[in-house]
Amino acid sequence: MKSFKRIIILFVSTFLLIALAANLILAVSKNQSDNEKNLVMNRIWQEYKSDPGMPISLEAIQTQYKGVVKKNSLPQSIVFYSVDQLELKALHNSKENLQTYFFPVMDVNDEVRGFLIFEYKNYSYKKLLAITNLVLLAVLVFILCCALYIYKNIIKPFEELSEYPERLSRGQKIQNLTESKNKFFGKYIWGMNMLNDVLENERKKNLKLIKDKLVLTSAFAHGIKTPVTNIKLYSNAIQSGLYNQKENDKTIEIANKIEKNADDIQNLVTSLLDTSTKSIFEIVPQISSFYLKEIKEVIVKEFDNTLKMKKIPYEISMNENPILTSDKNAVIKILFQLLDNAIKYGDGSGINMKFERQSDGIYFSIKNKGSTIQQKEIPYIFNSFWRGSNASKTEGQGIGLYEAKLTAKKLCGDLFVNITENEFEIVLMLPEIYEEAE
Repeated sequence: MKSFKRIIILFVSTFLLIALAANLILAVSKNQSDNEKNLVMNRIWQEYKSDPGMPISLEAIQTQYKGVVKKNSLPQSIVFYSVDQLELKALHNSKENLQTYFFPVMDVNDEVRGFLIFEYKNYSYKKLLAITNLVLLAVLVFILCCALYIYKNIIKPFEELSEYPERLSRGQKIQNLTESKNKFFGKYIWGMNMLNDVLENERKKNLKLIKDKLVLTSAFAHGIKTPVTNIKLYSNAIQSGLYNQKENDKTIEIANKIEKNADDIQNLVTSLLDTSTKSIFEIVPQISSFYLKEIKEVIVKEFDNTLKMKKIPYEISMNENPILTSDKNAVIKILFQLLDNAIKYGDGSGINMKFERQSDGIYFSIKNKGSTIQQKEIPYIFNSFWRGSNASKTEGQGIGLYEAKLTAKKLCGDLFVNITENEFEIVLMLPEIYEEAE
């Protein structure tokens, strides 16, 4: 975008320099032509004054000055009029396409006895200059209109489209692109939508595999915990001398080793359960500063067409436009997930979003009406691969809110849920300035 603007500025500057050069060339050419005309007329006039009876031959004059001056510097006609012959009527009858120059001829008493009149073909410098500038202006306007059309229909749309590969690479769930009226990017948009669909299908397959893996891991871990607990009980019994009243140092030492190994296995099982899911969604925040309005613009740009097509009214209210220091892409990804859930589980009567600054941070609230979960399900809503009672007929894996919660925590924020009779509200809270926990 900036390169294109620089090119346009450079082009306009160059064009203005060319226009200025053209005007200077015309001005120099006119001055040169006037000087040559004056030279020719003065020489002929001087010769005629010295010999008033000399015949005036245009052919002789053209032969004499051929190669010395330009052809248009030679007169079309030379006529001598005495004072008696020179009348005002004769002057008004001169042809409009000729320029007329009068040179006085004096007698022996230094009195004007007549005029030597030179007539030149009228080359209108002002008209030529005006036509030249009009043509240059028309060319400039045409080229600028073409540049504006290219910018509006190709450069700007492509700049917006160029964001999608980056967003896909970040794992953001995006809506399919819509084709423009001019269809300049038909194959590109078709290819990007196909890529988005393929990646989404692959993501669903991967989540299903991860879920199966976690179920297997969980079953394996819980299957180990029971015998390990029993081993520890037996170890404690041996240590206490329950099975043998005569305590033996060697027996106690073996029992301690059994208990230690059992503790190690138990710690490994606990660690396996805790990290099996978190490691999948580990993120490293990319911190930058941005305005809250930028988040709103991205949401409108991404979801406006989708919500209009589904005929779901929506509203985004924002009283202030503070600067946030956080991971912009991560914040957008969380809000996209929350808004996607509002579309999937809402009844289509409307979605209300409110972004506001409070004393402890920035709050992003998304409300929708429709089928909500029960109050008793709230503690489990952020668990991995958990789905509520309202999700039986809706496609999903139960991982979106879990990932959003982990991401919010990573940004030193949190997610909260408020449920009323027929309204579901989820709130993302983020600190205004991200500060990494020590």
